[in-house]
Amino acid sequence: MKERIGNYQISSVLSSGGMATIYLGRHAELGRPVVIKQLHPHLANDQGFVKRFEREAKLLGRLHHENIVDVTDYFELEGSYYIILEYIDGCSLKDLLGQQPKMPFLLAVYVVGQIAHGLWHAHQNQIIHRDIKPANIMLTKGGGVKITDFGLAYAQEALGITDPGTFVGTPAYLAPEQIKGQSADAQSDIYALGVMFYEMLSGNNPFAGQTHSETIDRTLRLVPKSLARQDSELPLGVDSVIQKLLDKNPKH
Repeated sequence: MKERIGNYQISSVLSSGGMATIYLGRHAELGRPVVIKQLHPHLANDQGFVKRFEREAKLLGRLHHENIVDVTDYFELEGSYYIILEYIDGCSLKDLLGQQPKMPFLLAVYVVGQIAHGLWHAHQNQIIHRDIKPANIMLTKGGGVKITDFGLAYAQEALGITDPGTFVGTPAYLAPEQIKGQSADAQSDIYALGVMFYEMLSGNNPFAGQTHSETIDRTLRLVPKSLARQDSELPLGVDSVIQKLLDKNPKH
């Protein structure tokens, strides 16, 4: 592992996925902590992956909102490509749900509301996230909520990057139209928000199956159980909100 990349000092590896490695770093002169996302070196010669990586940086560069992670730099250095993101001192919603699967009602409403504000801003700028899920939501120690990882996002004015009949994203949070390989839109992100809201209030993702195929089938066919019947302390009206968010027809 390199100790320094351009103006940034590397502290540690945070994670590594199919497309990039994420480092915790610090601006060498300013001392400011940052997150460094590096496109895997073996993908740097593939123009398709390079364009997708560059597109993520440019899309994030169009968004400036308190509920969306901020991008501060993008550059190529010695044949490698990097995105520099603000450092978020906190944990992911996925980590929190792993410790406390069922969240208090008011906390869940607050988190969902903050995510909705961030999605509204992205959608106003014609940007669809396409992979809204707990792992891509960060909760700061100061009480902030931020949407991260726009790697699968695309601008509505651009062509989709998937082939007909295929889909990208995490199946248990994908809208039915995405599962069917249709184009995602703002409603698709809102549906995913509804899945997370249901999960936060019930402690379970209603569509997650034991297999990939079971998850797809549940997404296309299952109508989740009433939350009010599971928890009598939930306020009246929660079920109608959840049902609207999870309606399988995006027009609804």
